Amino acid sequence: MNMVLSEKQKRLWEIIKSYMEEKGVSPTYETLRIEYGVKSLASIASLIKKLVRKGFVQVIPGVHHGIRILKTSENQDLIKKPLIGMSAAGRPVLAEQNIEDQIEFSVNAVNAIPDYFLKVKGDSMIGAGINDGDFAAVKENTQPNNGDIVVFMIDNESTIKRFYKEKDFIVLKAANENYPNIIINNTDYAAVVGKVVGVLKK
Repeated sequence: MNMVLSEKQKRLWEIIKSYMEEKGVSPTYETLRIEYGVKSLASIASLIKKLVRKGFVQVIPGVHHGIRILKTSENQDLIKKPLIGMSAAGRPVLAEQNIEDQIEFSVNAVNAIPDYFLKVKGDSMIGAGINDGDFAAVKENTQPNNGDIVVFMIDNESTIKRFYKEKDFIVLKAANENYPNIIINNTDYAAVVGKVVGVLKK
């Protein structure tokens, strides 16, 4: 992934940083639209998405001043992402009230910039180097390929397994011979919470 900011992205990032230093809160999209000097909020949203993808900012859904600065320098290798708890139904939800901590990590430690981290429970994926207490980096809204490690919802609980899609069903495979395969007789991908793009050791 190209982590270098374009001139337009850098300008918006600098506006966000300056605003937060002066006001103590992050700007709204409307404020950014005015400060940046464009007519469309969609232009600001597009630039924000690119800043998120490159690990410079984070956006907390449903929060009015929900932009967080993750990097204060273009040369900064370390960024932060939230460690989140589970919602009442078990599904990980990136909302301010569910954030338990912030995990600082190097962008080189993951395959893609994650949306958040989940703490691993159990030993079902030890063969893949994922142990109890480790932190799984999760990227949402990512279409899984066969063999990818995903976070999957089963009976309102999340599980981390390798994903395989067959013609009429999905197979979730553990990386521990003591755990049987899980067969999902439904090819709907809605139960895939996200893809595991890296693991930080406890």
